[in-house]
Amino acid sequence: MVKPLSHSKRRSTNGLRSLSKLSQPLISKSVRDRGALLNQIVILWPQIAGEAAQWTRPIAISASQQARRETTLKLEIDSGRGPIATMMIPELIAATNKACGFDAIHAIRLQQTSQPKTAESPKRVSAMPKQKLEEITQDISAPELRASLIRIGKRLRKS
Repeated sequence: MVKPLSHSKRRSTNGLRSLSKLSQPLISKSVRDRGALLNQIVILWPQIAGEAAQWTRPIAISASQQARRETTLKLEIDSGRGPIATMMIPELIAATNKACGFDAIHAIRLQQTSQPKTAESPKRVSAMPKQKLEEITQDISAPELRASLIRIGKRLRKS
């Protein structure tokens, strides 16, 4: 009789930890609460929106009940940017679909925040503080990886 292969034998990692264990404290709650498509858009948003990424944030995706293929991206924009954002909607839809690699978004809905950002404080109110991100990633020795994780953490909302 042949014994089944046992996968209980662990491989040596030479002290290395998997990326998922390093990034989990930064993104686990936020990623769980959103879908994969929205996560991809949030991560790629600076490349998708260009300069508009400073005053826009993707916050939700919804699909129409009648036509499942009609998806709407909800963007939070800073107060006073409504007319500019409205004019940019076709460009943002095209850039988002190009970044996703398929026709993921068919419409964009805008939601203005009540308080505009000031020139002195360009940080997002809902972003995780840089000090907390640096604390969480202090054990990461690779500077490029640490910087990337901090950038991702800045983009995600506190939950």
